[in-house]
Amino acid sequence: MSTICGAFTATAAMVVGFAPQASAAGHWESPWKSYGSFRYTSSDWKGARSYIEISWNSSGNASVYGYARDTAGDGYGALAQVMYDYWNGSQWVHTQRTLARTSGGKGSETWNYGKHATVKVRNVWLRTCLWNSSGTICEGGAH
Repeated sequence: MSTICGAFTATAAMVVGFAPQASAAGHWESPWKSYGSFRYTSSDWKGARSYIEISWNSSGNASVYGYARDTAGDGYGALAQVMYDYWNGSQWVHTQRTLARTSGGKGSETWNYGKHATVKVRNVWLRTCLWNSSGTICEGGAH
């Protein structure tokens, strides 16, 4: 396995995605599965908060769950985005998925209660984003 962001160790590498995106369709399904290793991280950025918990093993199996929370009444909703690499059978491909997204409004929160990867994954990064009808704005760095 490879590295995971911030609070995750160099031996960690995992998971995620959930909102429909053609580039990563079919990578995740319910339910959450518990594997040998476990980590979590969170991020606060410009009125949005995201959180993720990851369970994984050295074979590339992983599960994830987390939330997005709007912490400011600024006209944006909060979005928790996960970036990761998946094995397509011949090479590692980088993609991103939405883990959770609020409908907007200070204090709104949306949980994703977990899925497991149906493909091998590595290099998972969580980042916090803001979104509204004009588009999505994400923090510069990931965690």
